[in-house]
Amino acid sequence: MATIPADDRHPAPAPRPRGDRVPRGAARLLLVPRAAELDSLLACRRVAAHLTDLRIVSRPRAADPDGAAAEQAADVALVCDDGPAAGMLLDRGVPVVWLRSGHDHAPGSAGCPGDRTVRRVHRPGWLPPSGSTPDGAGGALPVGTLAPLRLTRSRRRGGTLLLLSFWGVPDDEAAAFAREALPGLTAAAVRHTGGCTVVHDRAGPPVRAALEAVRRPGRHAPAGRLPGLPAAPDAGGGVTVHRAADVDVDAWHAAAEAFWTSPTLCGLALARARGSPVALLPPLGDAQRDLAARLSARTADPRSTGADAAAPEAPGGPGEPRGPQGPQGPQGPRGSFPAGIPARFLPESAGSGAAPFPQEPDPEDLRGAQRVARALRQLAFAPL
Repeated sequence: MATIPADDRHPAPAPRPRGDRVPRGAARLLLVPRAAELDSLLACRRVAAHLTDLRIVSRPRAADPDGAAAEQAADVALVCDDGPAAGMLLDRGVPVVWLRSGHDHAPGSAGCPGDRTVRRVHRPGWLPPSGSTPDGAGGALPVGTLAPLRLTRSRRRGGTLLLLSFWGVPDDEAAAFAREALPGLTAAAVRHTGGCTVVHDRAGPPVRAALEAVRRPGRHAPAGRLPGLPAAPDAGGGVTVHRAADVDVDAWHAAAEAFWTSPTLCGLALARARGSPVALLPPLGDAQRDLAARLSARTADPRSTGADAAAPEAPGGPGEPRGPQGPQGPQGPRGSFPAGIPARFLPESAGSGAAPFPQEPDPEDLRGAQRVARALRQLAFAPL
């Protein structure tokens, strides 16, 4: 079945901590994520946040097929998921660290050049390897969880962050979700947290039309870390819609009161690293379904998660408590959401995989981004 065409616009630069200045004569780092894949974008940015001692050079534009200027200027490249791009850079003499960012069964996971790259794979410690893709397959070294640079959330939070991934999802399935479920989900978010910010990756024409249909004005927060964009999810009664390539998803998660996400590794890593509540949206496409099934199986095992593990911050009626014990949990009652949302498109409850983590994260597991950054730094100064 055909998938939604890729959006080839280039992502915004990876945000860096304020006050960081690149040293004179620093090595030059080329970032090459898939701009249309949520996991790829977030993984690339989280690694780059630990490389403030390197100078980031821009990825070549589509109109410049040779891309000679930027690529020849790079001392090292981080390529997330894009095997052909890694091969092209290697042929031009640029050392490459290739990172597989998403779930094992995601489309396009194959194609990494073999012996000429340093290969890494995003494999959280809380997610056992699948039988079809064991740790270290193809020489890729698992690095643990690619956590955000900042592991805390803002004290003042508001609104709902609705994080959607349509990468590798058949176009008819993505369009059905956007058309049938998105209006009700955004309405519920506005009603119970004061506003909703929808962030998505690739989107074909039917999905874009559905996204535009739910957009409505609200009172935006002050300008944030990326120019011209709010610093937090909308909490002023509106619904805003943004491409993941254009915004700082990790910063918005820190400022959100509630977090609903498609089943993706980098989305789950946000909740895991920060110990925040999360509600999993229904999986779309084979990769998300496989990941959701493994999360559900882990949650069903009483040895895998504590009784007080983080549960979804989900909507409830006026005056009703929030949390897994109240009637506002995403699974119950279903009347908490608008009646028009098909049951298959309602978020999962904690008992069905929304909180598949031990109570306390392993600090070593959260250092995946640092491990990839270390490999890049070493390769920049001592190429293979």
